[in-house]
Formats: sequence, C-alpha cells, structure tokens
Amino acid sequence: MQPQPHDAWAEIYDCVYEEQFRDVYSTLTENTISYIQSLMPAGSAIVDFGAGTGRLAIPLAQAGYAVTAVERSLPMLNRLRAKDQNQSIQCVHSDIGSYQSDTQFDLALCIFTIVSYLLDENALQLALQSAYTALKPGGAMLLDVPNRALFQNTEFTNEHIRRIVQVEKIEPFQKNLYAYNDHIEIFNDNQWQHYDDSFHIRYWSTKEIAGQAKHCGFAHDPQENQNASYATYMKFSKPSTDR
Repeated sequence: MQPQPHDAWAEIYDCVYEEQFRDVYSTLTENTISYIQSLMPAGSAIVDFGAGTGRLAIPLAQAGYAVTAVERSLPMLNRLRAKDQNQSIQCVHSDIGSYQSDTQFDLALCIFTIVSYLLDENALQLALQSAYTALKPGGAMLLDVPNRALFQNTEFTNEHIRRIVQVEKIEPFQKNLYAYNDHIEIFNDNQWQHYDDSFHIRYWSTKEIAGQAKHCGFAHDPQENQNASYATYMKFSKPSTDR
C-alpha cells in the first residue's frame, strides 16, 4: 500500500490535536461516545473505519463494546495498537473499500472526516458498500460529512507546536477536490522537529452521501441528521431483511 495521509507524523498525531483543539477535541470525542451509547448497548459489535490512533475505538472498547479498528495508515494503526493496553481491539490494516470479514457488526463508524479521503464516486460507492456488507441486518452506520470549514487554511502556534495547514482548490474544480498541505513543527529533545504531509481531499454534500448510501441499500431519515461545528452527522440503517 502506498504512503497514506498522516503516515509521516503518526507518532505525534495525538499530541498535536490535543494541543491545538484541547477541550473542543475531548468534548467532541465524549459527545460522539455518548451518542453511540444511546444507539447501541454495551457488548455490541462495532467496526470503526478510519480508526486512526484509536480516538473512538479505545474508549468504546473500554466501555464494553467489541471493537474492530480498520485503518489504512499502518503507522497510525501501530499507534493504536500501542495505546490499546488490554489488547482488546481487533486491528485490521485495510482501506474501507477493500475490507472483508466473516464477522458482521451492529454498528459501522466512519467518523472524523473519513469520507473526505474518498476522492471519487467509485471510491465512495466501494466504501459504503463495504460498510453495508459488514453490518448485520438491522445494523446502523454513523458517519460525519465535513462542511466547508475543513477546506480552509489554518495556523496554530504555541510554545512547543507550530502548525500551518494550506488547502488549495485543484483546477478544474468540478470535482470539489483540494490539495491539503500540512506542515508541523514540534519542540522535542531540545530541538524543533519538522513533519510534512500532503494529500488530496474532497468535499461531499450530505445529498451526495445520502444518494450513494441509498444506492447501496441503506435507509436514511434526514430528520436524524445532527449538525456539529465542523460537520453533519448522518445515521443510516441496514434493513432487517437484507436485499
């Protein structure tokens, strides 16, 4: 598998996000966990697509869920493994569209900008179909669809972290594609260490996501959408009687 977004700075990923977003980051995590707990009882089987370093997978496992973490960045997945002290999470190195398992899940998660890494309709369709297949009949999928705030330049500086994110439209702009360039400096061992990360992301509308999900067989009630500061959370259901 080719180098993936965040490979280059997986070892400092948690530190950077916790420093930059602080209470916003922890509150977002807590609210997401609480929402999941309102949907599924402890003991339910959850597959976390794009699990990263375990922001959701680890607390969900600690809360008694049977968690499978799927992540295409091996350095990010290795960070998750290192943090999973109880070794209770099943870790799988795969992208969403290629994921296969004999296990079926009660809930599939595609949370924290995961859909933005799917750059065309085919990739989106494969990912949604994979999530659909992974679910038990009657299961649910929860994903967030980032709004335009994600696609803006940002800067953050404190005494030991400097971060500059530059986001540029890729022309011609019919496909809503952006080049995302992330430069990070962190002060460690009495010196500044530098990390660079560049990749493409795509803006998807909730209408586009809902249409593709419906094509895969998911049911969706728009009234269940929940708006957050950076994204819209959407819940989809797999019919109790499969297609």
